[in-house]
Amino acid sequence: MTSSNRRRRFLGPGAAATVLLVLLASPAQLHSPAARTAKAFQDDQLLSAVDLCFSTVDDAKAIALIEQTVAQFGADPAALLKAVSAAPPRPTTETLTLTVPWFGQPLAVSVALPKGYAASTAPPPVALDISNSVARQLQWTAPVLCYVAGYTPDQFSDEGRDAFRKILHATSFAVGGDPDRFWLAGFSWGGHAALDVGEHRPGLARGIVALGGGPRRSHFRLLKNLGKTSITSCVGGKDDPEMVWNLEEVGRMAKGLGLDWHFTLDKEAGHTLPLAGMDDVAARVDETAALPAAIPDHGTLFADGDLVALPWLEIVEVDPSAVAVPDRFPVDASLPKDAQRRAMVKAMAGQFAKVDWKLAKDGKDGVGVALELSAKGVKRAAVLLKAPWFDLGKPLKVVVNKKSVCEGPIAVDPATLLKEARRTGDRQRPTVKRVEVKF
Repeated sequence: MTSSNRRRRFLGPGAAATVLLVLLASPAQLHSPAARTAKAFQDDQLLSAVDLCFSTVDDAKAIALIEQTVAQFGADPAALLKAVSAAPPRPTTETLTLTVPWFGQPLAVSVALPKGYAASTAPPPVALDISNSVARQLQWTAPVLCYVAGYTPDQFSDEGRDAFRKILHATSFAVGGDPDRFWLAGFSWGGHAALDVGEHRPGLARGIVALGGGPRRSHFRLLKNLGKTSITSCVGGKDDPEMVWNLEEVGRMAKGLGLDWHFTLDKEAGHTLPLAGMDDVAARVDETAALPAAIPDHGTLFADGDLVALPWLEIVEVDPSAVAVPDRFPVDASLPKDAQRRAMVKAMAGQFAKVDWKLAKDGKDGVGVALELSAKGVKRAAVLLKAPWFDLGKPLKVVVNKKSVCEGPIAVDPATLLKEARRTGDRQRPTVKRVEVKF
């Protein structure tokens, strides 16, 4: 995003001398108009440098700008964090277009604000229409809606997963959205993608609306990652039979997995819109409250490959043998068709990697937090330190396989702060430090 709507104040050639004088000034002089003007100039320089790091499309140039910004302003991490997360002015138009750099290309994100946005101070939910085909038919009234026309990354790819994550975060930052109430929606390939992102970037979306799209059978291994995410699935009974079976099978498993699952089979419909069940979505978005952004006392992140991530924990690299599934499965041909399919799903079920965690108070008086990690089939992971998942004012100990790899106060790492905010688009809750771990 650009910073063209931010007010800037610039001084003339004597600014550098003014800054030096401020450094040498007495306490009384620090409150003089000249001192305040010099401080404003420094703040504007910092804001401009930070915005340029995020708005530059070319990735190599952005990295160079991040290095320059760290060299110039990294000595004051608190000021840098404040600049990264400083909210821009609220939009005053009903629609706007954001430019979000991604993979060296400028994604033009179209944003539509809901009625009543200007008069409300409550952070609105933000919904991404992946396929740019469902928002008009769902008739949502609460969310800020965004989409990118013509952007169709490879299905089930990390490029797409991370692009959609960045689009949501960038839009939310621009409009003052509620990062605990993101929604993903799509039809056809967009429906596939919405569920795929929910499984591979769990905790990003509060809700998913998949129309005429469903999960791959190989992704059943990750259904537990969906947790309490609200999932709405509508599909035509005359649509692709394999996809319909997958969705009905998830519905059969939903209660046992604890999924918040809302499924409608429109028996007479094919691969088309509208579909029965769509009319319930608008009310569901209104009624689905945010979940606290907090780390449960214990939990598990499952992965079917590299780069599966919660907002605060990322599986970076897995052992390929732990997640590999064969191209063909030996299945008893005498079994009924449904039994053959379930045998295939069962054969893949054990091929996953995972990181387990436990959270406990640390220290004699319980003043800090201890995060204990263990893993199966994972080579590398990263803990992303950010509020509110972590209390940045308390000490943290990260323990891997009963060995401490990080201990002490959480300090802002300027380079990580800028790189992660550019990578994910998250400036409302930026990552201040990455703790890399190996298993």
